[in-house]
Amino acid sequence: PPPPRKIDNKIDWILLGKQRLISFNGKYTSASNISKAEKVDFNNLKRLEEKPSFVVDLLVTHSCNMHCPHCVDEFVNQSDEIVSLDKVEEFFTKLKKDVSDKWQAKHNEKPKIEILLVGGEPTMAGSEHLNKIAELAHKNGFEIIISTNGQNKEVVKEIIPNFDWVQLTCRTDKEIDYWRPYKDKVNIKLPGDENLTFEKFKHFAEYTEGFGRRSLVMYFTPDYEETCKDEKMWEYLNKLEWKRSGHYLYAFTEDGIRVKRSIHGKSNIAIDPLSPKLHPNGNYNNTWSNDKLDSKLLDTVMINLEEKFGSDE
Repeated sequence: PPPPRKIDNKIDWILLGKQRLISFNGKYTSASNISKAEKVDFNNLKRLEEKPSFVVDLLVTHSCNMHCPHCVDEFVNQSDEIVSLDKVEEFFTKLKKDVSDKWQAKHNEKPKIEILLVGGEPTMAGSEHLNKIAELAHKNGFEIIISTNGQNKEVVKEIIPNFDWVQLTCRTDKEIDYWRPYKDKVNIKLPGDENLTFEKFKHFAEYTEGFGRRSLVMYFTPDYEETCKDEKMWEYLNKLEWKRSGHYLYAFTEDGIRVKRSIHGKSNIAIDPLSPKLHPNGNYNNTWSNDKLDSKLLDTVMINLEEKFGSDE
């Protein structure tokens, strides 16, 4: 892995929306979110190297209240089972012991572990259940996030105070306006599907200004056919500076919007997801199928963390 980046007064800090970015030789890296646009005094900065971190998917349920053609859950609506709190607590305890505590003991720092609730549609489990999962996550020192279609609005409103971030898919200005009072906790997401055009994207960028996080995810079919066909949109996307993370690429627009797209020819994330997954039946592995338990999964997580963040050279 590359050595930690040194702090010096030649670093060029720039701001894109509410994303604070740092430039190294013209290449931008997201450092953190900020509350207002201002130049940053490098003397007040702490370490700049990337903090050891990873995401764990908690598949709350396969049940869903929508039928999106690009859904990555191949078992969507084939079961209404909901992961139990006992299974969640058991897995979180093991995750803390086998990854977080081990890393901290060896490297004298705590890794950032984000628990991402997914489905199906995770809000089908109800706010009480989701808030208890959030409580367990924070008890173990993890951050808690949820990715939702936002249709169960009352459930979402009841969990927002207890979650670090809520990622909401919005397709209309009316939906965006509904969530504007919660803009500091909401990652507002525009779906990159067959309805996306460059004009819609530019409108989204202007209309969502002020939200703490904004994102665009480009959807694709299992055989890697992009669902968005708008030529102007792809002309714009192809000019961005893309970085690789596993099997996908990401980039930031000039408006501070994070864009994610697949790498064609690599394993489809629906078949071979990148993140460890806890399933409704309590098993955990790296696939959408919950038919087996991968007892070595957390060992693999530690190996990957060491490869990416373990060197202090």
